[in-house]
Amino acid sequence: MTKDEYRVAFKDLILLCAAASNGETPSREAVEKMNLSHLYRAAQFHMLTALCAAALESAGVTDENFQAAKGRAIRKGALLEIEAQKLFARLEAESIWYLPLKGMLLKELYPGTGMREMMDVDILFDSAYRDRVKVIMEEMGFTAERFRLDNHDCYRKEPLYHFEMHTELVDSSYEPAAAAYYKTISSKLLADGESGVAKRLSHEDFYVFMLEHGYKHFRLGGTGLRFLLDVFLYLRRYGDSMDVTYIESELQKLQIADFAMQTARLANNLYRGEPLSEEDRKRLEYDCFSGAKGTPEHILANEIQKNGTGKAEKLRYISRRVFPSAQELAEYYPTVYRHRILLPFLPLYRFFKALLFSRKKMKREITQLKK
Repeated sequence: MTKDEYRVAFKDLILLCAAASNGETPSREAVEKMNLSHLYRAAQFHMLTALCAAALESAGVTDENFQAAKGRAIRKGALLEIEAQKLFARLEAESIWYLPLKGMLLKELYPGTGMREMMDVDILFDSAYRDRVKVIMEEMGFTAERFRLDNHDCYRKEPLYHFEMHTELVDSSYEPAAAAYYKTISSKLLADGESGVAKRLSHEDFYVFMLEHGYKHFRLGGTGLRFLLDVFLYLRRYGDSMDVTYIESELQKLQIADFAMQTARLANNLYRGEPLSEEDRKRLEYDCFSGAKGTPEHILANEIQKNGTGKAEKLRYISRRVFPSAQELAEYYPTVYRHRILLPFLPLYRFFKALLFSRKKMKREITQLKK
């Protein structure tokens, strides 16, 4: 698929997602003109395949790939929900407070089960019980893939369960300002249920966090149509009842007010079929080629450019790549982290490993550095 073909599929994807989220039926004539193969690849890239399948169905069009993807999304969403409820019951029994995050709550805004595709389950919990939660997860059959390396621990269980258990909302090593803001998150937590163990955020605070999390991905590697759809559906459900003055104040503290304003404007206009400004078209172009999780090209370009593009800045970037931080060593090279005598050999090992297994990635990095 060429870039021009992808842009056509991207526009078709917007049309179908807007129809599905607004309870409308897309034109059968328009759907029959779509290249479903290209559309499917675009929908997968933005993690909107199940929602797109529902829109196609409403127009009387069925496609094997879309139907299979929808079935997988529904099954995975249901299994993740069941496993999450089991974990919640364990946390409740031991009075360990917890707060479901992101997709666990946003999926309720979508028009049907499994329509918001999920990769994992994110939960914030009382960090005082980090070791105990690890025991609970292992008793439930999970294996800890990452533990005590940063602000969240990763647990996996076959065939498809991936849980991220957060002790803090934001990693201070990547987002110091946001991490400082969320150090006092406990003051914003509200009881969600009679026991008081389950927590929730106010609609305003959840919206602020959703935008902050989106901004992190936007500046790292990009966000796509799903994030814009999350914002659109959230504002449609809660926008009229939220305290706008409070939200604006908190966004100013996080220094993301401009990003938030543009995101809300673009999301609303895009999914209501309204005209877009030139500024919003440029933003949408970036989102178009970012997908739901950002791309390696965007991540690399943003990482290189975030501290400047001069020779000194590029040399500092190269130095960071050649000599990883202690945290990166602990996460990616635990043997070297434990045996520092191996440290001088690490750059050579990484070079030959990249040459053998990641040649394209290395080539992209060199190309970006030359720009």
